[in-house]
Amino acid sequence: MWRRTANTKSIMSQLCLYPNESKLILEDYKYSIKNTHRSVLQILNIEDAIKQIKANNIEGSLVEAGMYTGGASAYMLLSASRNLGNTNREYWGFDSFQGMPMPSPEDGDYAAMWVAGVNLSSISEDSKYKGSRINLANIKDVKRYIEGTGYDAERLHIVKGWFHETLIQCADNIGKIALLRLDADFYEPTRISLEILYPLLVDKGILIIDDYGAFEGCKKAVDEYFEEAGIKPVLHYVDHSIRYVIKGE
Repeated sequence: MWRRTANTKSIMSQLCLYPNESKLILEDYKYSIKNTHRSVLQILNIEDAIKQIKANNIEGSLVEAGMYTGGASAYMLLSASRNLGNTNREYWGFDSFQGMPMPSPEDGDYAAMWVAGVNLSSISEDSKYKGSRINLANIKDVKRYIEGTGYDAERLHIVKGWFHETLIQCADNIGKIALLRLDADFYEPTRISLEILYPLLVDKGILIIDDYGAFEGCKKAVDEYFEEAGIKPVLHYVDHSIRYVIKGE
């Protein structure tokens, strides 16, 4: 962990990124990688999104679909507390907490090999939502970790279950969304997340797509959704995997 934060400090210094806040950002970054590694570009993407929310007075909740051990969400909450003050924003975090689902045909053999170690043709449809050991996290541990950010516990909503069931159940309670981070990996959960949650994202709200460059199914779901909606978003490049969209841009 020390080496990661040292490297991050060096990168931020060389690029002159947030020189007056670097110490606080590094402290939050250190907490965000307590359980799972994430790159400096990932956390700076979230940091910039929170700062844009502040600069543009964007209303709405903070939402992540695909929490795993909660590192990205933890940084999101720490950054929100630091940048937005005593925020009254609700946070919603969704994860199966049963590991990854099996991929769909749109995801291809790479995804199947990654999650199950077999070709896609070897995966049956009825095994899709049986869960796996890949990206499996314990909800009690994640809740404890997220609460450790110091964010108002009454505003933290961590929901267990498959997205096609939980997102539609919670949509009305979520209401407006200011920041939506999708880390759903595969085609079907990404497409479902967009269909239910993107309409709740307010104008100038920010969508972060974690796996656009990593999994063909995720890219296909994103491209299809926006094409069918008649939207031509600017997909800003963060790193090989991540893109972000400012709604209405």
